Amino acid sequence: MNPNYWKDKIEATQKALDEAQGDIAELMGIADAEERDLTDVEKEQIAERADTVETLKSSLTTFEKAEKAQAERVIEKEAPAIIQRRVEKERPKGDLIFKEATARYVAHVKRMPLEVAVKELYPEDRGLQAVVKAANDPADTTTAGWATELTEEANQGYLDILRGVSLTPQLWSAAGVTLAFDGYAALNVPSRAGTDVDLASGWTGEGAAIPVRKTTFATQKIEPYKWASITTMTKEIMARSTPAIEALIRNGMIQDTGTKLDNDFLGEAAAAAGYNPRGMFEGVTGTAAATGGATVGDDMLTDLKNLINPFYAANMGQALRICMHPSNALAMSMVLYNGTYLFRDELARGTLMGIPVLQSTNVATDELLALDMAQVAVANGPLSFTVSDSATIVEIDDDGVAPTMGAAQPRVPSGSVGDSARDTVNNPPIRSLFQTETVAIKQVQYLSWAELRADATNRITGVSY
Repeated sequence: MNPNYWKDKIEATQKALDEAQGDIAELMGIADAEERDLTDVEKEQIAERADTVETLKSSLTTFEKAEKAQAERVIEKEAPAIIQRRVEKERPKGDLIFKEATARYVAHVKRMPLEVAVKELYPEDRGLQAVVKAANDPADTTTAGWATELTEEANQGYLDILRGVSLTPQLWSAAGVTLAFDGYAALNVPSRAGTDVDLASGWTGEGAAIPVRKTTFATQKIEPYKWASITTMTKEIMARSTPAIEALIRNGMIQDTGTKLDNDFLGEAAAAAGYNPRGMFEGVTGTAAATGGATVGDDMLTDLKNLINPFYAANMGQALRICMHPSNALAMSMVLYNGTYLFRDELARGTLMGIPVLQSTNVATDELLALDMAQVAVANGPLSFTVSDSATIVEIDDDGVAPTMGAAQPRVPSGSVGDSARDTVNNPPIRSLFQTETVAIKQVQYLSWAELRADATNRITGVSY
């Protein structure tokens, strides 16, 4: 069938409908203009055209349903590459993630199937329909060339959107190795234990044996770790329009994940088997900030030298990134050195010593950080969502410490939700979603990272400018 068949029928029918309605309006307008009643002939003509209008309206409804059904059949058969190109053209990267979360929220609250909610909220979004179909059909999820590519594109887009509140996605874009978790299995990545020159080519004389060089390789195991958060919102937001609901969910997800991701990736936490990967700055002592120089500018130059030189000494530095708090960047840009603003122009371009600089309030004001992302491997898996309005959740307290609910903790009354295990040290609030008419959206993703070579990070501590 001609792909435009129903579209052409709809356009022709709509045109005929407009003409019939125009004829009725014209006949009635003539009588009004002449300040008289309709004649019998005019009444008969209007009645005929009224019948025509009803017939055309019925046909228009039928044709529109047929067009929609045809479009849905096309979705099931359309080449994935075409769908993916359309997704890239029609929406910002990551948009699928927020729309899927919104659809799951609405589907849960309205007690309707997810696919029905998607078609109700986003009837024209073919890409989202493809992703939801794959998520609900395990056979399709792993089919090469179907919605897997769309899901991977959406996940990457989600990380890109986090760039506004998180340094980590910006750093990961320069990672030496980027992998995707296929299921929950660990990934083994080869890494170098020797120097960069171990496998270098050399001059060889005519007829001479070409030297065989060797180096030491190691295997870096990257295990998937569950990285998750829960965003809550009331059922009252259902009274708002779809864009408003989507915006609330979008903002909640971004705010709940962006800062936490930086704190974990740039943190100092030791690796815990089955729980979390090692923070990139765990065990990194670094160098104390310089003091006592002839000028503040001299101290800053010394700090930058101490921050960067160790990478070059180790034949690293192919993808160096400097991270600092915006207040430190501001202070550096205002420093005069021999009558010249030493760093102002470079920082305005987003660099220092030609090295990209990333600024974020998630970096402490008393330190400068540097990473050679060429020596870092990152891996991530797809996002999954679960929605509930009947659970009881233990919320993180205002001190930012996650609550624990171990069996050894005493059980104490918790108000309206009854007797529940409580973290008596941090005293986190316990909320009944059922009682408070609240909906929780839980997002879970498997993430991990690892250094491919030791000393891929460095820091300056005790910074006071």
